[in-house]
Amino acid sequence: MILLPQKIADISPNDKVALVAAFSSASMVIGLFSNVLFGAFSDVTRTRFGKRTPWIVGCSIGSSLLLYGLSTASSIPTLLAWWCCCEAVINGVAAPMIAQLSDRVPDRWKGTVSACYGISQTIGNQIGIAVASLYLGNVRFGIRTFAIVAAIGCLASSAIAGEPSNFTERGHHVSMRALIRHFIPPTQNAGNFYKALISKFLMLASSGMTSSYLLYIATDYLHARNQQSILSTTASITLITGIICSLIAGPLSDHLSKVKSFVVIALLIMAAGSALPAFSDDDTLFLAGMLIVGIGMGIHASVDQKLNLLVLPNPDTAAKDLGVMNMANTMGTLCGSLAAAYIIGTWGYHELFITECLIMCAGTVFAACVRIERPTATTSPTSKNV
Repeated sequence: MILLPQKIADISPNDKVALVAAFSSASMVIGLFSNVLFGAFSDVTRTRFGKRTPWIVGCSIGSSLLLYGLSTASSIPTLLAWWCCCEAVINGVAAPMIAQLSDRVPDRWKGTVSACYGISQTIGNQIGIAVASLYLGNVRFGIRTFAIVAAIGCLASSAIAGEPSNFTERGHHVSMRALIRHFIPPTQNAGNFYKALISKFLMLASSGMTSSYLLYIATDYLHARNQQSILSTTASITLITGIICSLIAGPLSDHLSKVKSFVVIALLIMAAGSALPAFSDDDTLFLAGMLIVGIGMGIHASVDQKLNLLVLPNPDTAAKDLGVMNMANTMGTLCGSLAAAYIIGTWGYHELFITECLIMCAGTVFAACVRIERPTATTSPTSKNV
């Protein structure tokens, strides 16, 4: 979000907007397939360290090495090649890590753990932006710093998770037919699933329009003299409001037994915040908009995964259906980046914020149409795994 666009701008400043869109397109397509492939291979892995840990550790170390190679790139083709390889391996970390929610967390705690996962994403993203902004003058060293963080993070994650051996677990082979089934979306009793999916797709497309070009917004729209200050302040505001609102909204949603209402409110808040910078290129107004967006993001992060679980059409195909949901999420970010490149090149940043608001409002409409059928209480067979 910060260092890659800066490196692209350093190499080819006149084509930076179009190149960011091209990089996003390539990485998202690779992410779609690598996520499924690494997830499938993880499912059939049998080791004394479990089936997820070897992939998390191995791919994290691989991503560290690839990030180091990325930092040395001096041309756009070389940079793209390193980035595509890095994106593929990073999905080898994400796919098995998310799968642990299904493997080891009982049903009664899935909502809480999902909220924690959303909070951790908010913290990671915003701290990443703040730290990356410190290295705008030395992108190579900044990327290598994150390479070290990736290696340390995987070891810490694996040590904390403490995944047991799975040698005794019944295995199954990975076939082309099995991989193809991962791409087939549900077709029965899936109306609410698709409403939630479209809502999330539009939300991520909307937010991706700004996040992909945050650095260029600071330089070309706000004309900020101190880019580092704007980026770090934006990250701090979004981080603090996101954590506070997640901690409040998550337990409150469980207490009130309301999920959809919180999602709708969150999307409306984000729509209002995203439109605010369109009225002026003033730094203060932009930061005020980010404050409002951060509130909405915090609320949404605390209930989003819970809504996804409640609208699954068939519990027997939950992993596959969540994979379909994740593919739509990836495409949402991609479409948002591509749309932003076109809007910026054709009209400008003012129209970008207006379009972002309208797309977020459309996502709100789909979320409001979701009907949640409350399942009967059952004892989860996965609870004994914890």
